[in-house]
Amino acid sequence: MPVTFSDAPDTTSLRAAAIIASWFGVFADVRGVRFPVVVGDLPMGNAVVFARRGSALEAALALPAEPDALVAIRDNPRDPTASC
Repeated sequence: MPVTFSDAPDTTSLRAAAIIASWFGVFADVRGVRFPVVVGDLPMGNAVVFARRGSALEAALALPAEPDALVAIRDNPRDPTASC
């Protein structure tokens, strides 16, 4: 499951990504899970995206202006046929 950041992640973003990775890891069982990191672009397929306000990724995902922090499920504009 790729993890994407809109720009270089700060400590808060890295902490959030670690929590999410841990949660996915619980469900991975013995199969394991990998988290390749992408900065500034959307990978093909599904991904966990951390997009800062005002970033190109925020605009590409059509996120609402409010609230400041948000969890949302969106189609990947780079790969609209990716399954959720």
